[in-house]
Amino acid sequence: KIAVRITGRKIVADSASGNGYYKAAVSCDIDDDLSMKSTNDAVTKRDAVIIIRNMLEAGYVENYFDKVRITNNEPTVMKKFRNIEKVEGVVLANEYTGLYSKEAKSDKGFINIDGEQYRYSGEKKLLGKRVTAYYTDLLSEKRALCVFEKENRNSELAIYADTIEASDRRRITYQADGIKKANLAEVYSVIYNGIAARKTDLAGYLSFENKDGYITLLDNNGDGNYDVVFVNEVKYVYLSDVDAKGRRLIDKNCIENSIIFDEDADLKIYDTFYYGKTLVDMNELSAGFVIAVTVSEDESYAEAEVCIKEVSGKITGIGDDGELYIDNKEYKLSEYAKKNYSFENGKAGSFYLGIGGLIVAAGTED
Repeated sequence: KIAVRITGRKIVADSASGNGYYKAAVSCDIDDDLSMKSTNDAVTKRDAVIIIRNMLEAGYVENYFDKVRITNNEPTVMKKFRNIEKVEGVVLANEYTGLYSKEAKSDKGFINIDGEQYRYSGEKKLLGKRVTAYYTDLLSEKRALCVFEKENRNSELAIYADTIEASDRRRITYQADGIKKANLAEVYSVIYNGIAARKTDLAGYLSFENKDGYITLLDNNGDGNYDVVFVNEVKYVYLSDVDAKGRRLIDKNCIENSIIFDEDADLKIYDTFYYGKTLVDMNELSAGFVIAVTVSEDESYAEAEVCIKEVSGKITGIGDDGELYIDNKEYKLSEYAKKNYSFENGKAGSFYLGIGGLIVAAGTED
């Protein structure tokens, strides 16, 4: 009853025969997506949240002298009382890049949803995803209050470099409990290390020979074909030192593995704590950290992530195809590990894992 009354439909509900409030709720879709089948069913917490959402998105009707005037263009309840509106669409750009070209990027601090810019202060990676956003429009600026992925409309698939068998313009073949194929949309975008790819040759970006990395495919319309290809070519650094002022990560094994970030590059560094992944400053990194780094083609954007997983044990076997057995459990070696380490059977130590669980660095006993 409260939800119906807030939408301005009390007169409609009171004057209707039978269960007038239920009829009024149905007329403005307050009952959409509820699990309850009748008004006699108990209201779950989920249903209560959905009722509130549907009420806020319902059209508000004005009452004139105990009569209701309903048109097809009533403002929603949240628009009427809080100047909040809703938009659904695909995120076409963030402040670093557009889906199809870097030049189509949004203004700093904004994302683009279906051609409109919205100020967005969140850290979620939304590029290419189909989203629902609630926003206010003040002083000619649309400010997103919250943005979340649209339920059941974004499907992602991660494929690691060492599992890719072949690729062409419309298909990627990879190993995952046998040979599998991922089909690409007729028109798709390629994002290389955070920025729209300069070249249109997808096969060239998927050539991970002697390189570490992975790709993430995104289907944002539920048709089973992938609309966005995120290519992540990863370079690892096993830190011996950090030069925050010079923006340098210095590698413990080989100076050639060290990375210097462009002084003007947008750099995001992530570490993972008990409460989740969060942004940190470079001077918070320490010797002994394993860092996974991606840098865009033009070096304008970079990400670095601290790899926190490790395993301790004894090497019980060494395979011919780049795998190591630690306490009889198989681990694949990253390209970084292949270039920088030689392993001996029977040696014990700690092994640091990178993206996809590959061994990146090791400290073995003498």
